[in-house]
Amino acid sequence: MQIGFSNYKKVIAATVIKEGEKLLQSSAVRELDEVSKGCFVAYVDEGDESWDVRLVLNEKEELTEYFCDCDSDYFFVHTGLPCFYI
Repeated sequence: MQIGFSNYKKVIAATVIKEGEKLLQSSAVRELDEVSKGCFVAYVDEGDESWDVRLVLNEKEELTEYFCDCDSDYFFVHTGLPCFYI
């Protein structure tokens, strides 16, 4: 199943979404740029640490690729935050 803006709350665990919403409230997304059509690069800050995030969306606004240079096993912790701004 593809993760999209319309279904992410059904696909991603509620606890992970809650953690992401906490980070969102602390303005953790420092920068977000669309570097090419559907391809976004963001910098997500948490305390003294910063992570590079890349998201690729298809024409249906479904997430087809994502990357974060943190060591978290959860998609939403840093990678999902920029989705609130796209």
